[in-house]
Amino acid sequence: MALASPTTHGVSALSVDHSAHRRLVNALLRAGEPAEGRVPYGPLWQRAAAEQIRAGQPASDVERSLEMLVTEVLALSHTAPWFTARPVLAAAAIEETIAFWTGTTQVSSRAAHVVWRQCWQSRTRVTGAVRPDPTDLADLAVAVRAERFLRLEWAARWLAWSQRLAPAGN
Repeated sequence: MALASPTTHGVSALSVDHSAHRRLVNALLRAGEPAEGRVPYGPLWQRAAAEQIRAGQPASDVERSLEMLVTEVLALSHTAPWFTARPVLAAAAIEETIAFWTGTTQVSSRAAHVVWRQCWQSRTRVTGAVRPDPTDLADLAVAVRAERFLRLEWAARWLAWSQRLAPAGN
C-alpha cells in the first residue's frame, strides 16, 4: 500500500537534501552501535550536519536539530508498535521527522515533534542539575513526572498520526 506524501505544503526556509539524514537514521536503526567493518556514525553525522549548514541553517542550531531528530526516531522505534509492524508507515514517520528537524515546519506529525521538543527541554532541565540541592528534590520529582506525562502525550500524538495515515485494517 502506498501512502500519500505525509508532508503537507508548508514553510521551509531551507532546501536540505535529506539523503545524508536518511543514511544516519537508518544506520542507527539497523545497528544500535557501530560494528567492525561498518561505517562509523561520526562521518554520517558530519555529512548530515554539513548538508544543513550548506542549506543555510545556523551552525549553532545544527547539532541540536540532529540530536532531536535521531533521539525522536530512536524513541519512536522503541515505543510505537506500528513502527516495526508497518514499514511503510515507519518510513513516512522517518521522512516527516527528518523534514521537521531540518526546517519544514508544516508536516502532518508536527504536533508530535512540538511535544518531543518540550519533552527534551524538560529532560535537560532535570538532568542539568547533576547534584540537585536536597531541598529541591520535590521539584526534581515534579519535573520527572512532567517529563513522563510529556512522553505519553508524544506517543499518543504519534499514534493518532499513524491512525490518520493508515487506519486499522488497511
